[in-house]
Amino acid sequence: MRTPAPGAKKALEQVLEHSDFVIVMAKAGMRILEHLYGRYSDRIRYIPHGCPNVPFIGTAMMKQSLGLKDRLVISTFGLLSRGKGIEYAIQALPQTLREHPEILYLVIGETHPEVRKREGEAYREFLLNQAETLGVEKNVRFVNRFLRENELISYLQATDIYIVPYPNREQVSSGTLSYALSTGKAIITTPFLHAEEVISAGAALRSEFKDPRSIAEALDILINDDQIREKYSRTAYEYSRAMIWPSVAMRYVNAFYHILGL
Repeated sequence: MRTPAPGAKKALEQVLEHSDFVIVMAKAGMRILEHLYGRYSDRIRYIPHGCPNVPFIGTAMMKQSLGLKDRLVISTFGLLSRGKGIEYAIQALPQTLREHPEILYLVIGETHPEVRKREGEAYREFLLNQAETLGVEKNVRFVNRFLRENELISYLQATDIYIVPYPNREQVSSGTLSYALSTGKAIITTPFLHAEEVISAGAALRSEFKDPRSIAEALDILINDDQIREKYSRTAYEYSRAMIWPSVAMRYVNAFYHILGL
């Protein structure tokens, strides 16, 4: 567990000192704050990252509507930046494509606006060049725009396997992981702090950091055994039920009422 910079530690200590509650969106966040600021542990509350409440459905109808029929769809979404580890997922494809040439890996989302200001589309171009060098450019498709929520959910519902290849263990919460859980995806993820909880609950399959071979091995498990893939999908969906927006909203309402003494 990393120690924060002195300035950051002091700032958060002041936040805790002047707050009735501080909300964290992953249980790992509670452990970190309790470790660093033990005397304020009674002020730390966990409320999960919210997610939409959508039905658990098969992929066929959404694949048809998106022109993805007969493809085995893998996806990752989010604002594109170098910290997402998408290059490792692309590097995993050649091994898997030998047996499954029908795979299509969708990289969904525009480049992060702040990243675009600094370096333009350099990371996306790097990923495109990497796919071409590896000979998988026909199996990687970039959806280069910010999707409305209903569009995003449609792409997720068309997805067979969702990959979260983050290279940084210290990430405490992930909205993309929450959305993948809420749509009942079979998920492959590196064990960053939020994902460790999901993996421990049996709601996602673990891959190692910066390790394309590990991602490929996890893909083989999920692609080659429909029952295992279905098990992870259903467990992910069940895990997400406590995270849907109405449940999360009510937990915030209850916290506010407690603070107000109502």
